[in-house]
Amino acid sequence: MDLYFFIGLVVVPLGAMIHPKIIWDNFIVFVMLILSGVLLFTFVLTIPVNRMVLTSEIQGFKAVVQVVNTDRQEGNIENAALKLKIAESNQWLAKTQYYAQIFNWHFPREVFELEAIK
Repeated sequence: MDLYFFIGLVVVPLGAMIHPKIIWDNFIVFVMLILSGVLLFTFVLTIPVNRMVLTSEIQGFKAVVQVVNTDRQEGNIENAALKLKIAESNQWLAKTQYYAQIFNWHFPREVFELEAIK
């Protein structure tokens, strides 16, 4: 979905630049051009925010790994709560790594260095 949306944002302004007369002959094309410009601007602004959120979630995952390793070494493990947290963290990691393979140009490279908690 995002790929088609991005392609649409690029194709409409590109077509308007190739044939500028189309903009003034058809009001709908003009509205689509303005809308695609606004959406493209919004899209460009959301990339840094997305990277910031992902970076903070990566740090959270590393903290969970550290807590799990510390608890395993000390032997004070509450099995049910720990397994639930491990499952949630591994689920987040699997989902993030999957999307990072598809949209790798705006995901931090650090995502690929993380390993699932065992």
